[in-house]
Amino acid sequence: MRPKEDVTSRGHEKPWRAGVPQRDQFQQLQALDDAIAWRRARITAPCPDCEPGPDGRRCDDHACDLDLIAAYKQMANATIKNLST
Repeated sequence: MRPKEDVTSRGHEKPWRAGVPQRDQFQQLQALDDAIAWRRARITAPCPDCEPGPDGRRCDDHACDLDLIAAYKQMANATIKNLST
């Protein structure tokens, strides 16, 4: 791990410490988790254009939601893998 460096921000005389490389990745994981939860809630809502049952055909909007959930999970897995290296 590289050492933390002092950074002086505009309007502040005191330097603050930058050096938590995982913080952005944890925020990204939280955002992905929130997005997955929101999309899951959308696909469980009743829809007159979707066929009933978990294997039923989905309307275009809900099919897109399922594709986005899969993409968000892939991004989350890649981020987790990056954190563990």
